[in-house]
Amino acid sequence: MELRYGLNPQQPAHAAPVRADRQPVRLLHGQPSFINLLDALNAWQLVREASQQLGRPVAASFKHVSPAGVATAGPVDEVTAGLFGAGDDALTDLTRAYLRARDADPKSSYGDFAAVSHPVDTDLAELLTRVVCDGIVAPGYLPGGEITHSTVDAPGLTLTTRCGTLLRKTIESPSSSRNTSLESSSFTDPD
Repeated sequence: MELRYGLNPQQPAHAAPVRADRQPVRLLHGQPSFINLLDALNAWQLVREASQQLGRPVAASFKHVSPAGVATAGPVDEVTAGLFGAGDDALTDLTRAYLRARDADPKSSYGDFAAVSHPVDTDLAELLTRVVCDGIVAPGYLPGGEITHSTVDAPGLTLTTRCGTLLRKTIESPSSSRNTSLESSSFTDPD
């Protein structure tokens, strides 16, 4: 996978799985940076495990390899819902989880990399058109779950928001998920 840049914008980067037949994510749109890829992989592990343990949708907002917020589906306060132009009763559980995660630290969530435990729905896709988000990783995208700048070649999807990178998590069996690792090119400062 060609990356936009390495740890810093002047550093080139490329990521490849140890085994070519076992990609940890599938890039549907955009070109993530090395940090975006780390955010996606770490955030995915967090939301997947939390959702499995809690039995509810979970979302995370990651920035620079650290969670800016993580939350389960639940009530969204009136002020937060108002900031995003939505009433709490009109939001899906997945959208509530992401709003609550983003609200944990709104300043750090600006330009975040989002992860959700369930397929992206129309409600969350519409919310992502109103926030600055570098990308999202999800186990899938429901019809109407529009997420990116331009049309993506995916069955039943027309993706149209400002979220830059769209990754789909490759679902693995529990025994194989621990065996996936990435190699990346060496990072050298050209100066």
